[in-house]
Amino acid sequence: MRFCDIKRAMIFCFLTVMVMPVLANDLLQVPPEEVGFSSDRLERVRDYFNNRVKNGALPGAVMMVSRHGKIVLYDAVGYANLEAREKLRTDHIFRMQSMTKPIAATALMMLYEEGRFQMSDPLHKYLPELKGIKVEDGMNDDGSLRLVRAKRPPNMLDVLRHTAGFSSDGDKKYAEVGLNHPEKSTLESMITKLAKIPLEYQPGEKWVYSISSNVQARLVEVLSGVSFDEFLQKRLFDKLRMNNTGFTLTPDKKTRLGPQYKIDDQGLLKPLLNDKYPERHPYHYLRPVRFFSGSSGLVSTAEDYWRYAQMMLDGGKFDDARILGPRTIEFMTQDPLQNIPGMPSSMGYGLGFGVMKTQALSGSMAPGGTYFWGGGFGTRFWIDPKEDIVAIFLSQTVPNQIAAEVENIYALVYSALIE
Repeated sequence: MRFCDIKRAMIFCFLTVMVMPVLANDLLQVPPEEVGFSSDRLERVRDYFNNRVKNGALPGAVMMVSRHGKIVLYDAVGYANLEAREKLRTDHIFRMQSMTKPIAATALMMLYEEGRFQMSDPLHKYLPELKGIKVEDGMNDDGSLRLVRAKRPPNMLDVLRHTAGFSSDGDKKYAEVGLNHPEKSTLESMITKLAKIPLEYQPGEKWVYSISSNVQARLVEVLSGVSFDEFLQKRLFDKLRMNNTGFTLTPDKKTRLGPQYKIDDQGLLKPLLNDKYPERHPYHYLRPVRFFSGSSGLVSTAEDYWRYAQMMLDGGKFDDARILGPRTIEFMTQDPLQNIPGMPSSMGYGLGFGVMKTQALSGSMAPGGTYFWGGGFGTRFWIDPKEDIVAIFLSQTVPNQIAAEVENIYALVYSALIE
């Protein structure tokens, strides 16, 4: 082995030892070679993110990669707070945004396993406010919106795969009625308002990344008889010991949520919000909320989200906690959107996750069957059943720089896999 290779391997081992105390006792970190990674090649991941911090593209990032349930990379680079020069730590808390969506779908599928509903059930069976909802169909001659009856009502499968006819979270017509207002709305009142807004398209005929995850959250409440936050806490977070995940922060954890950054017109990172201006973002987490968003409501850490992702990879079980059955996860991570417009050719969408169709179509190193998602504030994860890998990368930027560079990140991780 060359001297430079020995030196880099020694540095990697030293950093691994330094990080290990941050890990909970039941999480196992091993030398990369033990599970088929090259230490030297995996170090490129850390180098890449260090360079992105140095050139001002990212304030900082937490990186976590595991194989066969054993962690080979867990580190933080850069800053949680650029202005205060506060170093980012692996236990920092992040705004997960749309990485809430897979968890909402998981909660609903837990109830599906209990026989609480069928996929073909119309939504109005459980949300009667939605019965008879109309569908947009262009404009009338006088400029008014033309409405028609739905060919069929949106059903439970539609709401899980985003084919129900709803629009995106940020749609203007939703904002005008305060559909998702964090302090004035609840999931129950959201449905009442949603029922008065026509569907954007006929159910089942199109895929639109939509408000459906919030509808899923309300369905969890109706079917379980408890609030969405309580269901997640008791049925998921407590069982997986996701102790830093939720819709609000306790005072002792407040300092672990750093500011969020935007990239301005000059390409420079500027604070987008901080504790002084919590109203600039609806999910500021520093005071109680009434609206438990299934689309974007959670905060979490890399370690907590890894527990959830590893549970999914291991067929619904983590340690002694059985959350889902393995056949349910297979069902969730298939692509049911064959011949439905709206999806890019490289990916499908299962029940809560994007799904890589084939490696050739994706144009990336991630194998077909890999499922994944990200959040608009700079987060991304993927689960690769073929290679038995979980990877999580967290930052806090708008737009999402992690997602913008995910092809590079795939290449860095998979080129480090040598067995």
